[in-house]
Amino acid sequence: MSGFLRFNLKYSLGLIFAALFLNLQGQVPEAVDVISNKIFNQDFEGVPEKIKVLQRTSPQMAKYIKVDYLWWKMISDNTQASEAALLFELDSLTLEKGDKMDYDQLIYFTYQIRYDNFKKKNLSKYLNLLKLHFFLEKIDSDEIRNSDPFVLSLFTLMTDFDLFMRYKFFSNHGFQTEKNHTKCMSCLDKIEMQNEFENKTFKNCKTYLLGKIYLDIENDYSKANFKFEKLSEMFPGNMIFKKTAEYCRAKLYSRSAR
Repeated sequence: MSGFLRFNLKYSLGLIFAALFLNLQGQVPEAVDVISNKIFNQDFEGVPEKIKVLQRTSPQMAKYIKVDYLWWKMISDNTQASEAALLFELDSLTLEKGDKMDYDQLIYFTYQIRYDNFKKKNLSKYLNLLKLHFFLEKIDSDEIRNSDPFVLSLFTLMTDFDLFMRYKFFSNHGFQTEKNHTKCMSCLDKIEMQNEFENKTFKNCKTYLLGKIYLDIENDYSKANFKFEKLSEMFPGNMIFKKTAEYCRAKLYSRSAR
């Protein structure tokens, strides 16, 4: 239970941000790709200026990519200044009203829960996760299924991931263990096979999600290493990806040495 919840709280929510973020990406794909690649490479030089330029044509997109930039900046240098900047930006998402509020709320919950977990603020983390759960229940699945292929692909990915977590919980707690384990593996296979939407950033998010599943839930260091090696090759400046791959290789070596 505890390991499953740790993963759920710490890593699953990034996919929600990716879904919304990429849904808007079609407006300015080239500018967004440039900024995203720099952020994922932990290369923050010039990013604030590029976000300001993006804001002129797509203020909503600029606001969300700024949150992602501030998150990576905080976990990279872990200073009080970067932490304060992230919290200020998150607070601003809860103040605005209007048609964009749904997007703002999802972005807020995504990063607030990740921040709570990073700072070990368990009470706030669980309360915000509960709020997010009820918020997501309001999503109209029929409307999404009638949307364009991109949105449908994201919805399918999120649905398979949600099912995986549910079956994993049942399997871990003795409820039809073998049957639910088989369903877990089926969900993972579906996520692995989902390639119908050709988008580089979407694929990167999917690779990261699968890497964390294999690492933190399945304890499959071989598959996790494969995913993080791939991410590290694509983003050589990202020390988190590199160190995670090194950790997986160390685990594999220690197992083979027994």
